[in-house]
Amino acid sequence: MNELKPLERIRIRASAEEINRFFTRLDHEAENLPGFHILFGQHILLLKFPDDETADRYRFFLDLVTIEHEGEPDGIITILKGEIRNYLNISAASEKAACLEYTGENALIRYLKWPERIQAYQIQSNQQYIIMSGSFDEYAPPQASFHWEFHNFSMSHRYAFIHSGAAGLNGEGVLISSMGGSGKSTTVLSCLLDGFDYVSDDYLILDRETAAAYPLYNSGILNADSLHRLPELNPLTAGHVLRRPDRHIIDLSRYRNQFRHGMKIKAVVHPHILHTDEAEREALIRKDPLHVGKTQMLITSVRQNGLDLMNDPSVFHYLSGAVSALPSYELLLSPDRQSNCRALRDLICSLSGTA
Repeated sequence: MNELKPLERIRIRASAEEINRFFTRLDHEAENLPGFHILFGQHILLLKFPDDETADRYRFFLDLVTIEHEGEPDGIITILKGEIRNYLNISAASEKAACLEYTGENALIRYLKWPERIQAYQIQSNQQYIIMSGSFDEYAPPQASFHWEFHNFSMSHRYAFIHSGAAGLNGEGVLISSMGGSGKSTTVLSCLLDGFDYVSDDYLILDRETAAAYPLYNSGILNADSLHRLPELNPLTAGHVLRRPDRHIIDLSRYRNQFRHGMKIKAVVHPHILHTDEAEREALIRKDPLHVGKTQMLITSVRQNGLDLMNDPSVFHYLSGAVSALPSYELLLSPDRQSNCRALRDLICSLSGTA
């Protein structure tokens, strides 16, 4: 599985003058670009794009958290369209690496081969840039965009940007975390259809200090088999994941009244699909003493936020701190989605003291 290996990197120390000159140029090019503000947890991010059409595509999937805002944002993420070699001199020797990192005081500039791009992060000002000559969807698909950038912003504002679902009742709920193919999205979206409070089926923001979960995207992702099990969502399909015709994008904006900003998380639940005769029984929730859900959430979050983070223990430690105090449970899924919802409802009520 070569794609799961940490990226081969060459680190280059850049002078303060080189860093300042680079960001001054980017700041000038981004000055009059169109964009919009989003509510990121309890902070404000400005997203800027090379043209109105691109901005509208991304706004569609971030409409839930798009806000009107006057004044300075807490951070800025800008996409620029341009030829990579107009910004960096990529030598033949350095092209052997999958990633070049130019590091300087309070700044990081990265060149990555696939998809080819430059990512620049001015840490103190929380300004981040993405420069691409090709399709932006290769790196930042609108339905689940800016993973590395959101991760960076999260770490500077006490949040954790994690790969997990979350659903609950009366403002309190659980993270539903697992590796792909374990029934996570199907379970969370079943809860949405059953009237639960909802945050996400895939990616969310978790406040490390308060354990409050916040949504970002108003989309869900389901494979064909899962969509067949949730036929109510068929009319809401909004295309396919790039190069994955089996993965359907679901526009969930119809359910915006169920999206909960600041859901208090009480536990981590690991859904598990049974492949034996036992699969015909009712759903069952039991303790997860090995914390499988937490472990899988950490691995998939770090991997999705950037493969180069896989060899950085501090990132695992940071994300782990967001969930370390939460109890862990395993949900043995039933083929009856109502049974799964009942089991989660009973668990959430017991954790909240309303059972």
